[in-house]
Amino acid sequence: MKTDLSRSFDVPMSITTEIRIVPAAIEHVESFHTCLDSVARERSGLAITEAFPMDQTRMFVARNIDDNMPAFFALDGDRVVGWADIRREERPAHHHRGVLGMGVHREYRGRGIGRTLLQAALAKAKEIGLVRVDLTVYAGNTAALALYRNCGFVEEGRMVKGRYLDGRFDDVVHMGLVFEEKLPPLESRL
Repeated sequence: MKTDLSRSFDVPMSITTEIRIVPAAIEHVESFHTCLDSVARERSGLAITEAFPMDQTRMFVARNIDDNMPAFFALDGDRVVGWADIRREERPAHHHRGVLGMGVHREYRGRGIGRTLLQAALAKAKEIGLVRVDLTVYAGNTAALALYRNCGFVEEGRMVKGRYLDGRFDDVVHMGLVFEEKLPPLESRL
């Protein structure tokens, strides 16, 4: 895998050669919106049940690009089939943290795309100086839980019955990953 995050990533052999992991770009906003809407309408993995309006989606992507945030798309040709982004917390006391959001279109799951997107986003998060990344995931999303654990995230808490949708409850699992190498020297933390 290439280490230059401004270029496309070489993708593991388990993914077809047509899939590229690239930094988010405005030219792909409409396709991202379509992918986001498809994943949201599954009503299982995301906190939203449909994509935000196109103008909000465009502003979100543009802001990630302008702020140099970790934001990547998985492309099959010119079609966005997955994404991962980490938004830095804006409050000064939390500026060292970012919050992960990601998803992969149903037809493309199980091929390592989510892992590759997550690895790209985490590498960029380290590059821009984030110390930790937070996320929430539904307990019923066992594939996502396994991915996050395999990439070093640990469960830090759980909101029992924190989600109620379509007549079903699910726990909301809070997870975090600390980049220990990014922590300041111990003496400066005392």
